[in-house]
Amino acid sequence: QVNDLHELLRLTGIPGPYILVGHSIAGFNLLLYTDQYPEEVVGLVCVDCRNLFFIDLFIEKLKEAYKDDPDAEAKIHQQMLAFYVDEELPDETFWPNYKEKVDYFQSAIQVREVTSLGDRPFVVLVADYTQTALSDEGIYFNNSWNEAQALLSQLSTQGRTKVLYCTTHLSILYHAVVTEAIQEVYDKVTNP
Repeated sequence: QVNDLHELLRLTGIPGPYILVGHSIAGFNLLLYTDQYPEEVVGLVCVDCRNLFFIDLFIEKLKEAYKDDPDAEAKIHQQMLAFYVDEELPDETFWPNYKEKVDYFQSAIQVREVTSLGDRPFVVLVADYTQTALSDEGIYFNNSWNEAQALLSQLSTQGRTKVLYCTTHLSILYHAVVTEAIQEVYDKVTNP
């Protein structure tokens, strides 16, 4: 996807540098694009992006919650399916036949190698579900998600996180703060 985006921008003649904006799994693409083409990216906005800090934090919280439970491993696996994958974990034949032709596991391995975004302006917007009735596991998920977003923003020396209460993963896309975040990054880039 990163290579496709780079080629698309080249072929269409849209000149850089760019402010990259992405939602959900596009968070992987933002980081990889910036890492692979650092001279082309001047700022970023992540809108409730998936990131690699989340999974470790979530598993850690679940392990603590289930530490005295003999079925801990099965329960953790079930929570990972329910909250993160939403389907049975794929085997080695899954990704080559996946309709979007994206191997998220390999993407995750690539993203783990990105350790810094330098001093680019970087706004991480986070949907927050705490206003809804959540199970204990849902609270662990939400807390892990929020902590992960804060860690993500720290990849840039100019990173910051803003939690948007009473939003969901999809409704956040329509929030005025998204436009404001893009404007903020643009202003920092054009008037440093």
